[in-house]
Amino acid sequence: MGWVLLSLLLTVMYDSPLQQGFELLFVRGDGSLILQRYPGRPMATTDLPTCTEKIGQDQVKKLPSFIASEHFWELPEKRFLFINGEPSHKELEVHRIFISNGTEKAGRVFAVGTYAGKQEPIPYDFAMIEQQFKRLAQSAFAGKACQLAPEVQF
Repeated sequence: MGWVLLSLLLTVMYDSPLQQGFELLFVRGDGSLILQRYPGRPMATTDLPTCTEKIGQDQVKKLPSFIASEHFWELPEKRFLFINGEPSHKELEVHRIFISNGTEKAGRVFAVGTYAGKQEPIPYDFAMIEQQFKRLAQSAFAGKACQLAPEVQF
């Protein structure tokens, strides 16, 4: 019963920088995958390139276990404050993963590049989780056409 309830409420959001803009991958407990691209220029959030697909419950069940095995919750919590807007991706690439159980949200944010005069790295465990999300998206959306759709709220 516990997994059934968790699977209905679980949502994971992976924010990945692109050469121009960024994309968000949402993995929901019911097996829904949603990929939205933000092209890095002003654009109405009612018309974002959006791909949708379904994955099996076995893949959904493996995701929280994999995230925990990579010590996601032990990773430090980082914050990046940008006063004059976000820097270009050449200066600093921000990577984010957030998890919601339907009531609460938690996440980790890391960056690659220079922030406040210091080089910022992405921890190995976080990078392994990112690779898992990238593989999931590539296998689900390879060769599929996307439609325009409203922005997904997390």
